[in-house]
Amino acid sequence: METGAITLLDVMGWKGIWQRNKNAQQALRELQENTRAVADLVTQGTVDVFEVFKGLNVRLQGISGTLAIYTYSDEPERAIAYHCSVAASTIVYAITKGLPLRGAISYGEFSVEVEEGSTMMVGPAIDEVAAWYEVGDWIGAILTPTGYFRFQNVAFPGLRPLVPYRVPVKNAAPFLSLCVDWVGTYNYKFTKEALLRHFLEMQAVVTPDIAGKFMNTIEFYDHVSGFVDNSHEGVSGL
Repeated sequence: METGAITLLDVMGWKGIWQRNKNAQQALRELQENTRAVADLVTQGTVDVFEVFKGLNVRLQGISGTLAIYTYSDEPERAIAYHCSVAASTIVYAITKGLPLRGAISYGEFSVEVEEGSTMMVGPAIDEVAAWYEVGDWIGAILTPTGYFRFQNVAFPGLRPLVPYRVPVKNAAPFLSLCVDWVGTYNYKFTKEALLRHFLEMQAVVTPDIAGKFMNTIEFYDHVSGFVDNSHEGVSGL
């Protein structure tokens, strides 16, 4: 096994996505291609804020509706921040394509073997990220506990890879973690109106379970943006 960072990003509701998105498979392929392009851009060091990541190498594997991203590196902060930059851009791009993603990033020992189209992933970092990537009741990605313990909040000029936030969890109390800041990526920032419009495009009928994920995502957006909507203060039931 080698040491490094691994990210799992899962398309929520993938099993039934074909009912609302006839081009879901093509959208997933384009998502993987975009992620690869962003990862390559980041490691080329041609954008000043990404100079620190120059030379790192990312590998991608698509497993049904889940995207696995992994990098071997013995520098936890650098590898984690790199994965945050790639994950942030991927989450934003996926929202614009109607693919809501949630996931997690871990750091530790793991091994990935690809043979004749099959992928085998083993190791403690794999076990941990697999246990956490579907926990959040929202669109977003978190750092797993061992990643959290290793990440010493090293400054990365021009980047804010992670923000502390209490992650919403279905049928459980929120827990404090470090979360990927996808709200303002290096090349794109949603307006709130655009974010809400994309949510409507994702789901024609918003049932209670879906509404909860969307609202939790909006709360994260507001928190990171430093904006709190007080327009409903004093309104009964709100």
